[in-house]
Amino acid sequence: MYRYYLLLLLLFCTTKVLAASITLPSTFTTDATDWVQVSESGTTPSITGFTTALVIVEASVGNIKITTTTSLKAVNSYCGYTASDERSESEPSNCNGSSLTEIGFIGSQSNINTALETLSFKGSSGTITIKTYETASGVKYLKDNEHFYNIVSDPTNDTYSGANGARAKALASSYNGLDGYLCNINSQAENDFLEDLFVNHDTSPGEHTHQSMWLGGYAASGETNTWRDGPDAGTSIPTSGSEYFYNWNSGEPNNTAEDYVVMYYKNDKRGKWNDTNNGALSAADHYCIEYDHTDTLSSSSYATASLTLTSSSVLDSTTKSIIRSQAIASRSIIRQSIRNIHDRMQFTRNLDKNISQQNIKLAFNFESETKNQIIDNFNSYFINKDINLFNNFAIWTSGNIGNGKIEFTNDILNEDIYNNNNLTIGLDSKLQRNNSLGLALTMVSRDSEIGSDKAYIDTDALNIVSYASMMLEEKEWFDTLLGFGNIEFDIDRKVSNNFNSATRDGQQIFSSFKYTKKPKKNFKNDLSYFSRLDLGFTKLEKYTETGTSNLIHFNKQNIKQASFGVGSNLSRIVEANNSFFIPFLNFEIGGNVSSISDSQSSYTTSSTVSSYKIKNNDSGFCKLNLGFEADIFKVWEIKFSYDYYKETTNVNNHENQVQFTIRKKYF
Repeated sequence: MYRYYLLLLLLFCTTKVLAASITLPSTFTTDATDWVQVSESGTTPSITGFTTALVIVEASVGNIKITTTTSLKAVNSYCGYTASDERSESEPSNCNGSSLTEIGFIGSQSNINTALETLSFKGSSGTITIKTYETASGVKYLKDNEHFYNIVSDPTNDTYSGANGARAKALASSYNGLDGYLCNINSQAENDFLEDLFVNHDTSPGEHTHQSMWLGGYAASGETNTWRDGPDAGTSIPTSGSEYFYNWNSGEPNNTAEDYVVMYYKNDKRGKWNDTNNGALSAADHYCIEYDHTDTLSSSSYATASLTLTSSSVLDSTTKSIIRSQAIASRSIIRQSIRNIHDRMQFTRNLDKNISQQNIKLAFNFESETKNQIIDNFNSYFINKDINLFNNFAIWTSGNIGNGKIEFTNDILNEDIYNNNNLTIGLDSKLQRNNSLGLALTMVSRDSEIGSDKAYIDTDALNIVSYASMMLEEKEWFDTLLGFGNIEFDIDRKVSNNFNSATRDGQQIFSSFKYTKKPKKNFKNDLSYFSRLDLGFTKLEKYTETGTSNLIHFNKQNIKQASFGVGSNLSRIVEANNSFFIPFLNFEIGGNVSSISDSQSSYTTSSTVSSYKIKNNDSGFCKLNLGFEADIFKVWEIKFSYDYYKETTNVNNHENQVQFTIRKKYF
């Protein structure tokens, strides 16, 4: 029985406090041209074993940043802050700058781990090092020498006897396993740092007069001042020359009976040194403790870890832009398909019969005016004709067919879009209570030119969409649609003076739900409000380039998207002299959310797989459509519209489109 008690006692007595630690991924692939979040490796950086800690993150090459800094405080000389910022309660917002090689901050363990989740790196091969120290009240860190300092005050000087008592207190103190000593000052930066800490040490000074604080300098009677303790013990404190640092006040040191060194607080002498006697209360009511980092730090309150970075050899900036372009095009095609169908359902909402509508815009931009005139005549005479096939059905068309560059800006891709065409052909029928049901075929085609290295992507898509518009109550409607189809990318990537080519296939499915309500009051204007939810999924198949060199194989990739928006539609019919004029304004704001799986690729000559995650998927958006339709004497039909679409937040791109048609009616 006694053996069991002895064993339990032994286990209890030998239990150790768990050491502080830092978690980092074992491997991490960097990107020389784009930010990559370290947590994307599958392991999120974090610290354990700390309460309140000081964290220093350093990169040997490239740049680092954090984007969440809630409840963190800055550390002197890090993230663009000065010493005074360390004592403030402001967050180190500068830590998310784009050109930092080191970051320092103080916070609770939970807030630090929240920040480390957003730690990102941009650059080539190198290392990221994280150092973490448990903090104590009043202890400050100096980046220049990696030492720690604590300014201690005693207004009445009751707890120690002058300089010798202060020295005894300092030597008896410790911080994270480091032994303390009265401060030794070896540089102007260190002197300025301690001066600032001393001056701002107490928020309520009380009885003490802030005369001076004790430093570690000492001189036996008639001897030269030296630093008494610490790694500089025995080092002379000169009064002239440049071999060692000194900061004596004018005329000091001046008395052989004054054997101890202080730093002044007084404004006219602030930061300067003076020699004084051991017990002068009026001379010193503070003392300065220094802890040398070269000593042995306690494993329970200090941790350090490094992460080796490897640069991706496959995914250069152009290749990544190609991947991104496919994702953006997939989402855009779904958006265009949904827009044409919703426009049709809105058009037929108040109709009591089947009315066909031909609304194709030919927007060719030839350099030849003769060619442009031919297209305009063709558009007027043959394309936009209203056709009623049967009494129970109506056929309609909508879209844009053209050539030439459209105004499209994307800060990520550096992409130009040409020949952005979409055409929808539909068949629908009016049901009871002004409900309608229809089926449509949507075709989308566009050409892209990406980057200075000239990559080209030709995109073609074909979708089949079923749709329905239902009146819930008077002046209330619910519209929905379901579509699916195929998408194809023809890709040419420039390698040296040649092009590697490939074809990539994909499948799409999408749906949309829209609720519309008109005000109950009978306005002259046709005003309505709506909310809309769009959902989409695209599956892109694997593909392999063909060409002469540096061929790349890409694995399958999935793209999920959701969009929610609210907006309003406003129009008004103005009739006069057998003519009418309809100005309109449509506005919508909302947000896009996307989840895109990692793009995995490898050279055909290598088994090494590089993974690239498309970031910046979420964005806000605004849409604006304005213009007018006019019918002049039932002979001339004029249409003008301006479409603007802009994504904001993480993805910054916009599209502008101006359309104008005029035709003479012959039927």
